[in-house]
Amino acid sequence: MNEPNIALESHPFLLVSDNHADARILEAIERHAKSIRYRCFLGDAMGGDNPNDTLARLEGYDVCIAGNHDTLTLGRNDEDQFAEGAVIDTRVNREEIRGDGMAVLEQFVQSFSRDGFLLFHGTPDDENAFFLNETDIRPLLASQTEYQVLIGGHMHLPRLAIYNIKSGELSFKEIRMPFSHFVLDTSENRYLVNVPSAIPGRLGFDKPGYSTISPTLNPNEYNLIFAFL
Repeated sequence: MNEPNIALESHPFLLVSDNHADARILEAIERHAKSIRYRCFLGDAMGGDNPNDTLARLEGYDVCIAGNHDTLTLGRNDEDQFAEGAVIDTRVNREEIRGDGMAVLEQFVQSFSRDGFLLFHGTPDDENAFFLNETDIRPLLASQTEYQVLIGGHMHLPRLAIYNIKSGELSFKEIRMPFSHFVLDTSENRYLVNVPSAIPGRLGFDKPGYSTISPTLNPNEYNLIFAFL
């Protein structure tokens, strides 16, 4: 985990986030995307009913990012930033996973970067933070200029933000169910991808979702698909 021989620029990879200890849905996503070799989890494994089975599945992933519910379970986050129910859930999860599970969770990282891609949970430096709108997104892009594609979870909301390198214009693409397909041209744009929640999400996305990215024949282009079960 987190030391993968993963060539993000040349192979398809699966992006899953915010499953909140629902191992059944995680298994369903993996079955649905079984042909995709490389797997990346963007945080929040904890906060639900089946943390041990969830961690057992995630041990086989190439990349696992620590979400805010994961760091709360590890005792590294401030309970005052969470709703009471979330605090209770993570306390219960801590008792359920005990030493072995906590050791797996300890391996989760703040962020992961490779070949122009940057993966994280909330923001690269803060798993609790949200990038909600242009006011949040522009400083994030300005602080991470070496990356063409930035990929986060946390919001439970699928979204694609496109920053045109030449004009400086920032635009957004609409995500539709059951899937949305986009071609990312990194020679002209930089991209900020919000991966949908692996449990029913927000703003009308009431089905579990995931994303995949794969290269095209053009070395500067990638296929991005948002999919919903």
